[in-house]
Amino acid sequence: MHCLRMLYTATMNRFRFHHHRARATLVILTMTFIGNAGHASEIPSRMERMAKTLVSGYQGKRGVPAGAVIAILPFNSSPRLSERHIGEAVSELLTRPFVLDSGFKVVERAALAKVLEEQHLQSSGAIDPESAVQVGRLLGARLLLLGSIDKLGDRYQVNARLVDANDGEVLSAAYEDFASRLFEEEARPFLADVPEQQTIGLYLLYNYRRNGNDLASYQTTQSGACVGGSPCGASATPRSFSLGLVGGGIRYAPLRSWILDLSVALLAKNVRFADTSSDAVFSGELTSGDVILLRGTVNRSFHMTPRFKGSLGAGLSTYKISTPSVDFKTTVSPSIRAGFEYRPQPRVGAGFFLNYDFLLPKGTDTRTPSHDALKIDGLSFEPTLAVYF
Repeated sequence: MHCLRMLYTATMNRFRFHHHRARATLVILTMTFIGNAGHASEIPSRMERMAKTLVSGYQGKRGVPAGAVIAILPFNSSPRLSERHIGEAVSELLTRPFVLDSGFKVVERAALAKVLEEQHLQSSGAIDPESAVQVGRLLGARLLLLGSIDKLGDRYQVNARLVDANDGEVLSAAYEDFASRLFEEEARPFLADVPEQQTIGLYLLYNYRRNGNDLASYQTTQSGACVGGSPCGASATPRSFSLGLVGGGIRYAPLRSWILDLSVALLAKNVRFADTSSDAVFSGELTSGDVILLRGTVNRSFHMTPRFKGSLGAGLSTYKISTPSVDFKTTVSPSIRAGFEYRPQPRVGAGFFLNYDFLLPKGTDTRTPSHDALKIDGLSFEPTLAVYF
């Protein structure tokens, strides 16, 4: 009994030790989580403090804003930081306190991006004071919020100034510095972790087009269908059809805003493009075989909003179609392309594009080479899903 009592006491002591240690660990983890959350939330509060400093300085010189229009421009930064849109992220984070509680009327981001594009100023690049004043005038803004951001070690240093859009006078200024890790966590939705040049993207596509195939009906022959094997009269009537191709492609950006795009797509399933009938009360159809589309384009991209990018391009498309009943010569056509891509994350993009091929591919009936049986329309719609590296 004495041995059992000693064993029970030792077991309970060990259990209490591990129990207290687990509670201590849980407390430490909880405090760490709360501390990190507190640090993360300090970025918006310090941005709000910067905004209040700028507004206070303005009020000291000009009085109450009373709805004055202000344009918040992307902050200037080094080329390395500019590739990640750090300057644009600062302006986005500062926009919120100005919109919520400043007395100013903030120019919409889409309108600002449009003017920057028209003035050939990259939204993530450096903007000199003279260009900034010109942008402000085009936007009808009385005030400009400008600034710069630099990274020294593990800290970001932000300088901001409120400027009169008419004469360039600096009305107020503010400064803050942030731990880089915390700042990047807060700014992550606005950052481009994938650079805008020397970038490779792989994507899936679905190319869809509705083909009118508005060709005239024609007469042909159907040998061996009548009694005695004599040729019978036959006719073919082209009909409209939908064509869906699935495939993939690769994009490469050798320079900022310029993209080389190469894709290949194959027919998802055979389609009927003509109805046939004969004197022997025979009816049938003409169907497609293998369809291959190759396309190569050079595209100019531009920012519509921080997460939407537009694209315009031109290049060449080639079609190869193999069908049992149609003689189809491989066609190469000049092409144009336009569309947009939405980036919910820097490395993922969902796009929608319109393509138009100027030379319409056609195929002739092998039984009557003088008659066209198949024509592919030039306009196609193409949703894509891409991953970037």
